Amino acid sequence: MTLNKFLITAAISVIAIPVFAQHENIVKSIENSKQYLKEKNYTAATGSLQEAINKINDIIGGQILSSLPKTSGGLNCDAASDQVTSLGTMMGAGMIVSRNYLSEDGKMVSLQITPNSPALESLNTFLDNPNDYGTESEAGKSIKVGKHKALSRFTNEGDNTTGYLQMPFYTSVLVFQGNGFKTEDDFIAFVAGLNYDGLAKSMGFVKE
Repeated sequence: MTLNKFLITAAISVIAIPVFAQHENIVKSIENSKQYLKEKNYTAATGSLQEAINKINDIIGGQILSSLPKTSGGLNCDAASDQVTSLGTMMGAGMIVSRNYLSEDGKMVSLQITPNSPALESLNTFLDNPNDYGTESEAGKSIKVGKHKALSRFTNEGDNTTGYLQMPFYTSVLVFQGNGFKTEDDFIAFVAGLNYDGLAKSMGFVKE
């Protein structure tokens, strides 16, 4: 399969009818790139292809955000802060999806999802061999959140617990940063309460 055919197939496969306008824009960017290639204008071809990739990543990111809960553990999502940052590589790689959760009593959780994360291998190495790093290294300690392994770090100051947690998720890495929690268990309970089955489906790891 040629690169052009692959890109068009990928664009169509991730785009549903409600985003038909985006579909047309993606195909147009790919067609522009093909024309620039014929003209040997490689800089312009790269730019048009990059536009298509960014738009595809935006759609994937939107699907991921749609699968996340509006509320969890007494915290509500700050929809205005939802963000999909495309770093330009294909099919989710180089993309960061962000959502913040807030509560009226001052709790805050920032969630970042990085599909095809370059940090996945080193994170899995740490979690698969925790004894090599002692019970708790400077990087943190290995814990279980439901059925998922995670690397965690906590800072406790009185009634305020600040938490940082990295979790491998198929080929992705989820990063949770929170503060305002009374205990480490409260923060972990929030993380455990997300709908990971729904997230896996939205990211294409599990079939409907």
